[in-house]
Amino acid sequence: SFLEPFFADLNSASNEAIEIMYDVFNISKTGSQGITIFGNANEFNASYIQEIAQNQAALAWHEFRGFLAAIDWSERWIVGLCCFHIILLAIALLSKHYNTFQIIFFCFLTGSVYLAETMNKYLGQNWKSFSRQNYFDKRGVFISVMWSTPLLLVGSVILIQNLWSASNLLVQVKRQELKQRLRQAKKTDAKTE
Repeated sequence: SFLEPFFADLNSASNEAIEIMYDVFNISKTGSQGITIFGNANEFNASYIQEIAQNQAALAWHEFRGFLAAIDWSERWIVGLCCFHIILLAIALLSKHYNTFQIIFFCFLTGSVYLAETMNKYLGQNWKSFSRQNYFDKRGVFISVMWSTPLLLVGSVILIQNLWSASNLLVQVKRQELKQRLRQAKKTDAKTE
């Protein structure tokens, strides 16, 4: 049929992708058969994949600890940045009953995350005026971890608070609706008697 070439190309592309994954994760293949989309059940080794996942997690934790160790936590601007994030979190938690304020605050947070790349470039050019070392690399790792991630977490707190509030409001509306139906049912019963 006319779809056979399409599926052949799709199968070939998926086999190439699986080959790349085998190479990336250093998984050795036993047997001379080609790989299919679902793989060969005889070659699947769950304990080996679990070991790879544990090694990746350990490596990520090691790199994160190295990142934290590379930061000079005694620099005033870093302490100020941490205090700034704590204040923002407190504002988000304390303003949960003020929806308009939270919408504006959420827009401020997301706008600040959007400007992170521009801030990284500017701060990377002017780091000597406020810091002892340049934290602002071209990939933006520092600004992503120390600026964007806390802002996104505070934004998530606002989002969760608003979802919780909306769900509670929905429950209240449904309760009122049921009470109203019950009242009307009683009125209709009273009129028919």
